[in-house]
Amino acid sequence: MATRNPETRYANYSAKDLIKRGEPLDRLELISVESIIREDDLIDTRRVEVLKKDILRSTRGQVSPVAVRARLEKGKIVYDVIDGFHRAEAIRLINQSSEHPIMVKATVLYGCNDEELYDRRVVAADNVKSIKFARMAKWMTASFKSRKWEHQGITSLVKNGDLTLSQVFSLAMEDGSGKILGLTLAESAELKDWALSKAEIWGRTVGSIMMDMRTIEQAAPDLVLRVRTGVGSKGERGVLTQARLHVIVEAFPGEWELQRKFVEVAIKHNIVAKDLGDLAFSYNVYRKARDEKSMKALLSNPDILLHPKPRQEITASQTIFDAKTATKKEGIPLSLRFTELRNNHSRPVTSNQALASVTKLLLSMVEQRAFSLPLSPDKTTTIFNLVTQTITHRRQETPLTVSEARMLFILLAISKHAQKRITGESLINWFFPPDVQDSKNSWQILFNSLKAKLHEVAPHLAEKINLANKYSLTWIDTKEKTTSEPV
Repeated sequence: MATRNPETRYANYSAKDLIKRGEPLDRLELISVESIIREDDLIDTRRVEVLKKDILRSTRGQVSPVAVRARLEKGKIVYDVIDGFHRAEAIRLINQSSEHPIMVKATVLYGCNDEELYDRRVVAADNVKSIKFARMAKWMTASFKSRKWEHQGITSLVKNGDLTLSQVFSLAMEDGSGKILGLTLAESAELKDWALSKAEIWGRTVGSIMMDMRTIEQAAPDLVLRVRTGVGSKGERGVLTQARLHVIVEAFPGEWELQRKFVEVAIKHNIVAKDLGDLAFSYNVYRKARDEKSMKALLSNPDILLHPKPRQEITASQTIFDAKTATKKEGIPLSLRFTELRNNHSRPVTSNQALASVTKLLLSMVEQRAFSLPLSPDKTTTIFNLVTQTITHRRQETPLTVSEARMLFILLAISKHAQKRITGESLINWFFPPDVQDSKNSWQILFNSLKAKLHEVAPHLAEKINLANKYSLTWIDTKEKTTSEPV
């Protein structure tokens, strides 16, 4: 005997009766927009306005029904939207200014638990690309927390916040034992099976979900809700993109206030994700060195780092690096004499911008993530750590002052350049504190102190550096054989 269509079989049942029966079925209905639960933080107002105009303009009104889940709340029937947040909101706005309110065409799901609700929402999130990231962040997490786990140990970990969604997907991706998370093998197996099934349902890879959730879990919640996607690889003025948020959170995990500051800087100056990564990296370098002045300068005027320009008064003797001697192997020219750029920069730039060009050049020469720089071929004998300001030689650490560390940083940077020389008073003004800038002998004293420490731990480097005058550092590569270990 053929089974009757559920929609036909329960056509005469009231919504309340179907909710109480708890059977999984769905049917087309007309429902009041006032009974639909609103979630304003997941609405793109521009999209709502487009749909509102379309519904009013069309003789058919609302064509595509929304999808909702019916449930009882304090004895009243309410509906949670699965797909159609913007259509429901558009009708709500239409009704506010109309004497004849219209009903919402809806496919109503009955017998739908919370986990199914959130799973269906995640799948439907693709319908509105602009707020897809914010929606998935909320609904994937909600699906995870609403799960009824077979093992009580998992329930306790999730409830106490000791197990995150990113950890679960990392566990599945690496096929780990879960021991480090305090899981039994049975609990680990249940979590991995769940993660793999969710990845299939949500139409995402395990790895991409893990990466997105790491960003979401370390980001300020209000920033996650502000993300707008699908605006192009170059970003959009006034918009927090997913790429921008990822870069900021990666640099400042869990530091919500600092994340918010960088978001405002990114939006105000329309900084793309790649440049934002450079800015965040530089900020952290200055923070490790306790350089408050440079930290504030980067936030107030990021162009100092991102778009350095030469001052008009720069002369040949003050050239930082000469582009004519830069080889193609080293990448783009590091700097140009003013005479070679004067046609490109008609407006004068500030002194700070000129000084900061040094910072931009040096940071770009050293690998962005290389806080520890090997000073010898085997990468173990002698290492310079920019963050801790130390040189480690065969496990023996030699501490450096902030100024000594910065000078060594500069020397290692110019060692990669064909000219092997850096000059100019701007070098001192930007990189070193006032006590080094003001004293005539401090530059020499600083150099002598650094060289003495290098003689103890890396004599092969000490032989290559030289101080020509107060404003000049040089790197000398000799072909003579020595008993010292090579660079």
